[in-house]
Amino acid sequence: MSDAHANGRRFSPVWWLFAAFVVFVLFRETRTQVNAQARYCDDASPPAADQVMMLSATWCTYCTKARNWLVANDIPYCEYDIERSSTGAERYARSQVKVIPQIFIRDRLLVGFNADELEQTLAAHDLMPMPGAD
Repeated sequence: MSDAHANGRRFSPVWWLFAAFVVFVLFRETRTQVNAQARYCDDASPPAADQVMMLSATWCTYCTKARNWLVANDIPYCEYDIERSSTGAERYARSQVKVIPQIFIRDRLLVGFNADELEQTLAAHDLMPMPGAD
């Protein structure tokens, strides 16, 4: 008889299923992906009126996801790092929202990264084709 059986400590199938799920999630979240280079805004001049602007930080996973999405979809954008740019730090300090990324699309602020919401907002501002339209 094995030690697990002798001590009465057998892991149930539910435990193994949970452990497999945790491993899957960790693998999915930490897998190596090619990250797009940040396109930083110039502190001396503000972004163009039709340009998307994002407040970000180098350690922010959702900032990286948003950056990758913007680059993959050829969206003109620039970003301010809230820790490395005085302009970014000032904008973040003035913000009522203390979450990043903050994505500014003309008069609209998107907080966090949601690809569907970002795509729909860009399309509504004529900055990318409407989803599903050919």
